[in-house]
Amino acid sequence: MAAADKPFLDMIKDDLDKIAKEVKKGCRSFLEFINDNYVPVDRKIELTEEKLKDGELRRTMIRLFLPIFHPDKNTEEEKQIQLLR
Repeated sequence: MAAADKPFLDMIKDDLDKIAKEVKKGCRSFLEFINDNYVPVDRKIELTEEKLKDGELRRTMIRLFLPIFHPDKNTEEEKQIQLLR
């Protein structure tokens, strides 16, 4: 962690704590949580049963969530949003 990021990480501490709890519930639940709470409204993903079944979860994360949360795709966002994503 860069010292310059600390103030921004402090701003999103509650979110990071929520995310840490949700990740323990499993991949499917975590993706639903992330989609509901952290995907921008105009980029919400329709998480169908097909996209959330065990054999498709990895593919769903890579194809649908990675473009939204990849650091290189969020360079225009505020610093705390970049760190959160």
